[in-house]
Amino acid sequence: MSSSDLLNISRQAMSNSQAAISVTAKNIANVNTEGYKRRRIDFTGYQSNVGSLGLSMQYGEMTVARIKEQFIDNKIYKENQNLGKYATDNLIYPQIEDIFGEPNDAALNNMYNEYWTAWNKLSIDPESEALRTILVNKGQNLANTFGRIHGDLKMLQNQISLDVQGKVNEANSILGKIDDINGIIQNTYGSAGNDLLDERDMLLEKITKIMEVDLQFETNGVVRITSGGQVVLDNGYQNLLTYDTALEDGFMTSIVKFENGTHRPDILKGELGSLIEMNREIIPDYIDKLNNMAIQITNEVNNIHREGYNLDGVTGVNFFKPNITNAGNFKVNSAVELNTELVATTFTAGESGNGDMARAMADLKFNKFMDGSTLNNYYGNIVTDIGNNVQEAEFLLSSEEKVLINLKNQQDSVSGVSNDEEMTNLIQYQQTYQAAARLVNTSQEMVTVLLNMI
Repeated sequence: MSSSDLLNISRQAMSNSQAAISVTAKNIANVNTEGYKRRRIDFTGYQSNVGSLGLSMQYGEMTVARIKEQFIDNKIYKENQNLGKYATDNLIYPQIEDIFGEPNDAALNNMYNEYWTAWNKLSIDPESEALRTILVNKGQNLANTFGRIHGDLKMLQNQISLDVQGKVNEANSILGKIDDINGIIQNTYGSAGNDLLDERDMLLEKITKIMEVDLQFETNGVVRITSGGQVVLDNGYQNLLTYDTALEDGFMTSIVKFENGTHRPDILKGELGSLIEMNREIIPDYIDKLNNMAIQITNEVNNIHREGYNLDGVTGVNFFKPNITNAGNFKVNSAVELNTELVATTFTAGESGNGDMARAMADLKFNKFMDGSTLNNYYGNIVTDIGNNVQEAEFLLSSEEKVLINLKNQQDSVSGVSNDEEMTNLIQYQQTYQAAARLVNTSQEMVTVLLNMI
């Protein structure tokens, strides 16, 4: 081996060691940086061969590689979609439960029980003006409670619609950034900087938590994104989300589409999937059931009350406002509110002390006029369903968090920075540098000796 070969090998060894020290130092500096994946020097581009004069080196390109396991990352992206949905469900279902507010004195169950009790008391003393006043007040309380729940559900649905808009804007912003990075990767033939790839991985984690997507990594490093059968990003092509609303019975319903699509995307997972489901399906279903209760109570009470007579022999009076369409306009008849003497108590005109109609009204509590169920059972099923959904959302969120913690630990074991390991590598690279430096000195001394011998 010639002296020049020895010097070249020594200089290259020093350069390699310096590069490795720099990468190791960066790993140590970013030990707590979110989304950072540790680097290592890849020397596989270097080759050695034996020439006619002995051992020589053929130098190739040195690269800095990110250490990652794509399979684990893909699992995290998939589970993130579940986490986003369960976390949002776990946020909204308790709000629905609070709106109904069971069980407490101001909740609907207590209000209609007090209303039936007021009819029962009036049946015992049908001529009591005080009991009539109490009955009308209980009817007003019942109607007000229906109106409050209806209004609060309406407000929640409208707020969720605004949240959908916010998530659509956030998703589009993230997708735009991913597309920008894809463009850099494509234009640099896949040789984009590792910091840029770390940034894209973090963006992918964010978008998978927001909405349901499928990711496909191309050979050139570009990621292709689809959602609900629609292409979202692909080699510079963007098909982002659009947001609109429609008013249905005064409720703000979210309409989410793709810019280049004609149908609503089938977003079932992620935060956006939960919000859309709550806005378009879950809350409207509870509202429909509440409306059904208010309408049926109105019809059943009015049907009986119109057949009854009050103390003045007047009949055909509605106790509640007739022909309502939802729980929001469920009211006591204004005429009855102004004049409690219009409250009927008997099916027979002119019979003082007869409270048979009032008893029939109190017995409505036990009649199966709610789709084959009593009012208690029908409403009890609603409350039970809400409670079950609250518990299920909490359980699913807790389970999913454990799954992701496990996956994150696996990811950290592959891509995370270990200070102990990096310090060991740093010492090794420093010793290699020092050995190469000594070899340079030895080579120089050999050259000096040779020159002195000439």
